[in-house]
Amino acid sequence: MKPKNITLRRRLAYVVSQLEDESLPSRHSPRLNEERQRRLMEEKVTIQRSLDSMVYPILTLPVEIMTEIFLHCLPNHPLYPRKAVAPMLLGRICRQWRNIACSTPRLWAQLVVSSRRGPSFELLLREWLRRARATPLSLHLWLPHSCSEHSSSLLATFPFTGHWAQMTSFHGSCFTPAECLDLLVRAPQLTHCEFNIDAVSTLPSPFQSTSKLLLARLQHLELTSLLLLVLDSLTTPALHSLKITGRLQPVAATVLHSFLERAPKLHTFDASSYDPRGIARDGILCNVLRAIPLLTSFRLAMHSTASFFELLRLLNESPAFLPRIQNITFLSFSRVDWTETNINTFIDTVISRWEATSTATQLLEFKLLMDPFYDQILDDRISACVSKLEEQGMRIYVGHPKTLY
Repeated sequence: MKPKNITLRRRLAYVVSQLEDESLPSRHSPRLNEERQRRLMEEKVTIQRSLDSMVYPILTLPVEIMTEIFLHCLPNHPLYPRKAVAPMLLGRICRQWRNIACSTPRLWAQLVVSSRRGPSFELLLREWLRRARATPLSLHLWLPHSCSEHSSSLLATFPFTGHWAQMTSFHGSCFTPAECLDLLVRAPQLTHCEFNIDAVSTLPSPFQSTSKLLLARLQHLELTSLLLLVLDSLTTPALHSLKITGRLQPVAATVLHSFLERAPKLHTFDASSYDPRGIARDGILCNVLRAIPLLTSFRLAMHSTASFFELLRLLNESPAFLPRIQNITFLSFSRVDWTETNINTFIDTVISRWEATSTATQLLEFKLLMDPFYDQILDDRISACVSKLEEQGMRIYVGHPKTLY
């Protein structure tokens, strides 16, 4: 049996369609047409009153519960504003839902913006920010590769005046170093910030800056190595997570060492190394790691396993090297060189760090994800070591990734 409201709505749609047809010329007399229109209008009013008098169970819920339900309707990842997606969709259901949605600032806390915009988008953006009120904001700014307009000028023209100070999260693409600093100056309350470069056409120009910027609240920073010079201008006393993608050039050592002195609480570091010669004992990456005494989590994507085994040797020989490390992940994009010496180095390192002395923290998780392109079979001694440590409680995995990484 169909719910009464569905039957009424279908009848209402039929009546409305008939009224529209009646507005067209007809072979019937004007008097008959007028009488038919009158009856249809009366029926329309009656049906609408019946629909308006209905009480839907969901509308009886307290506003606080409705607000939480609405928040769970938001997409998992920020999307461009669309009428078919929350929060805009919620305002199209009924008047009560629209009132709740428009008066819930957290529903409007995330915003994705592109440089491809027009007057209608400007109006939407202003209304979106008005509904967000003073809630902390998260902005994703995407610039197409073909965009001829600099992001700094975009930042200046967007109607964010009065809202930059409440921005706590930012994700931007195709920014130059100068434009990165422009954004950071505008939004000093950021706690999470990511800058990416997606195309060769947007590679940053030579950059020098003497300005210094204190970001007292920034906790996570991600940027490509092509933007590494931005770090020269930053002081981040609360930073605990740093991710750098791309080739670590020789200049990286100087820049990172200087920056790490101004990031004393850093404990998570994610890096990519594309040096085909590997990283020597006193190489770039090892020196950087030595400068992070509080490091507890480390991830390295590498194209040379020589750097991997060099780091393992340092971990095994010196408890003072990364003394607080608990989680290590290596991603190899080349064949792992499992020589006799390297097999022994691997086994000795993971066992010694699992059975940590009082001078070093116990290594709790270790992953070596090997490139599936190289169909390598693990030595029995490695498999036995991994199985033994798993039985003892260590989270350890060596092999091809079970999922895409």
